[in-house]
Amino acid sequence: MELIATDVQGLVQEPVVTMFQIDATKVGEGLLCFSPTSNNGVPIKFGGVEYPPLPIAADGFKWTGDGTLPRPTLTLAARDLMFLSMVVNSGDLVGCPVLRLRTYAKYLDDGRTPNPQAMFRPENYVIERKSSQKRTLLQFELSVKMDQQGIMLPARQALRDTCTHRFRYWANGQW
Repeated sequence: MELIATDVQGLVQEPVVTMFQIDATKVGEGLLCFSPTSNNGVPIKFGGVEYPPLPIAADGFKWTGDGTLPRPTLTLAARDLMFLSMVVNSGDLVGCPVLRLRTYAKYLDDGRTPNPQAMFRPENYVIERKSSQKRTLLQFELSVKMDQQGIMLPARQALRDTCTHRFRYWANGQW
């Protein structure tokens, strides 16, 4: 993390490489790893994990301070019917965690200075729904883990605009 903080402040910026992991183990498919970039057509490697190139458009990951949480979209090219049928047969991957990793190209396993610890803060999302499906294109809407419908904190339900805790009470004539 310190290396990335130092590199971000430099005058010359290295190319940033984005990688995605979809944990589809709960639907019986394992870990799906991919990246929109490649190393001259060869899958990139980071931390010993191989990320094959896949045409992908990812947008909406910007965090703002206006109170709304990001709802990014992930648009994948379904190049083969096997991948498309896997998504359809596994319930459209709804509820599967998505991890977005970003690092500089020089920190990849085949980069100038390989370092699997040097990356931006990992971003965790969940596939909320499949928003579009065509023969060659899949689009998923992602949400932040804490922005899920019906989420329960340990032993308590999270309610909007309501505090269920008693933080002061009236006893013997005083608060």
